[in-house]
Amino acid sequence: MPDIPVSPLYLCLVAAFAFVVLPLGILQDRPREITRRLRRDLGAEALPEAVFTGFFLLWVVLCALLFGGLISSLFDLVSELVLTDPADRSEKAKVNFRFFLAGIAALTATLGATLAIPVTLFRLRYSQQANETAQNGLIADRLHKAMEALAKDKTVKIDGEEFSDPNVEVRYAALLTLDTLYKEGNPQFTKENYNKFLHTYLFTNLPVPSKASQVDTKSTQLRSDLLLAFEHLVETKGATSLNLQGITFPEQHVLPELHLIDIWFNVSDISNCVFVLCKFDDITFSGVDLEGSTFVNSIFKNCLFGGSSSLRLKRVTGCTFVGCALRNIDLSEEILNWLNPSEFFADASVSLPDQAKRPSHWSDEKLSDRKFEQEMEEWRTACSNNALTSLIL
Repeated sequence: MPDIPVSPLYLCLVAAFAFVVLPLGILQDRPREITRRLRRDLGAEALPEAVFTGFFLLWVVLCALLFGGLISSLFDLVSELVLTDPADRSEKAKVNFRFFLAGIAALTATLGATLAIPVTLFRLRYSQQANETAQNGLIADRLHKAMEALAKDKTVKIDGEEFSDPNVEVRYAALLTLDTLYKEGNPQFTKENYNKFLHTYLFTNLPVPSKASQVDTKSTQLRSDLLLAFEHLVETKGATSLNLQGITFPEQHVLPELHLIDIWFNVSDISNCVFVLCKFDDITFSGVDLEGSTFVNSIFKNCLFGGSSSLRLKRVTGCTFVGCALRNIDLSEEILNWLNPSEFFADASVSLPDQAKRPSHWSDEKLSDRKFEQEMEEWRTACSNNALTSLIL
C-alpha cells in the first residue's frame, strides 16, 4: 500500500498556523479592541491588559501544541493500521499500540478541557449578568415599594370628623428600608441620590404638621419619621456642609435629641419650637427666625448666630456654648439673663445693652468675613489651650 502523502510535520505546521499565527495576526491588527472585548466577555476586566494578553497567548499555544500532538498521534495510528501487516506485529508492538490509544484518548480529553475554558468563562459571565439583572430588578422593586410607602396616609377620626394623616409607622419602616438599600452599596441608590431624597423629604414634610397635632394646641413631639430622616441625612451628608437654607420647622413641636453637624440654617424658620437634649456642631444660624423657641439642656459647639436684629428666644435652660460666635445681632437684657457674652466671640456688629460690659476678647471693629473667621479661630484655639492647661494643673 502506498505511503500517505501527508507528514506529521506538515500537519503540525498547519495547526500552528491555525492556532498561533492567525490569532497573533488578528491581535496585531486590532489588539486593544479585541482584548477589551475578550476581557469583557470573559469577565476579566480586573486583570491588566498585558497580563490578560499573556494568558490568552499561553492558552492559544497550549491548544496548538495539544492539537498538533493529537494530529501527529492520529497520523501515526493510521500509519500503524494501514501500512503494517497485522501478522508482522510483535507482542511488544501490540502493548505499545494499546498505550498509544490511551495517549490519544488523554490528548483528546485534555484538548477538550482546554478548549472548554473560554466557553465555561463565557457561560459564567452571562450567568452573572443574568443574576445581576434579576438582582437589579429586585432592588428597583424594593425602591419602588419604599417610595410608595413614604406617601402612605391613614384616616384619623377626631371629634367625629375624619382626617387624612401621614402613616408614621409605615413611613418610618420605609426610611429604614431605604437606608438598608443605601448601605448595601447598590449602584441605583448612590450616596448623592439618597442625600437629595432625604433633603426633599424633609423640606416637603417638615413644615406640614399632622391634623392630630393641630387639634392639640400644646407642644407635641416631632414625628418619628422626620427625626429619623434628620439622623440619616446627617450620616450621609459627606465632607461638605449640608444646606437646609429656608427650611421651616412646625410650630409648637418638641424636637428631642437631635444631633446636627455642619448645617446651614440660613433664613430658616425655627420659631416657637422646643429643642431638648440636642447637639449642634458647626451650625450656622444666619438670618434664622428663632422667635419664641426654647432650648433645654442642649450643647452648641462652634456655632454662629447672626444676620438677625435680635435673639428673641423664649427660654434657654441648661445649655452649653463652646466656641460659638455672634454677628450682626442686638442682644437684649432678657437674652443676657440666659447667655454669658464672655462665652462667645463677636465683633462691633453686635450690640449690648448700655449697662452690660463688653468682653475684652470681642473685636472693636466690624470685621470682614475672612477677618472674622481668622480671629474667631484664633480665639477658639486660645480657649482650647486654656482649657487644656486648666486640666493639667
